[in-house]
Amino acid sequence: MPTPHQEATLVIRLAGPQQSWGVAGIGDVRPSATRPTKSGVAGLIAAALGRSTEEPRDDLMALRMEVHVVRPGYLEEDFQVTQNIIRTDQSGRQPTAISWRQYLADAEFLVALTGDRALLKQIEAALQRPVIAPSLGRRGYFPTKPLLAGKAGKMSAGIAFNRAIEEDIFAGN
Repeated sequence: MPTPHQEATLVIRLAGPQQSWGVAGIGDVRPSATRPTKSGVAGLIAAALGRSTEEPRDDLMALRMEVHVVRPGYLEEDFQVTQNIIRTDQSGRQPTAISWRQYLADAEFLVALTGDRALLKQIEAALQRPVIAPSLGRRGYFPTKPLLAGKAGKMSAGIAFNRAIEEDIFAGN
């Protein structure tokens, strides 16, 4: 755990026409939370850092996270058809499966991450030049605005949010 003088806060922006922040699904229904989940944000950052899905994310999960809703969006649902998939019980293949997927449409969030300054500086650099294209919960859901909404600095999440919002307003966004 970093000491207070080793801590910083970094603000990222999550904006796009579609986002999906997974919560536990039942059967063929894949719901989405109405705001970013910590594990989803950790996955986005892990991709930007170039980490494989098998690599641990304990350092990312240790960051404190606060979410500011800029635009709440609305939940939509569609269905997907998958063919020739392995059955969940591994007993063979199923020719066709239909699943319902929820996603958040037209939402925008600011996410403040607070923790170790050195880690946040690495994240800041990775968000500017990601190794793997970050997505907003699902592979095809890409951000429409730059992810970096403010540089890592020693400030509270509230001050970091205010600065990011002011910069957005002055930039005409």
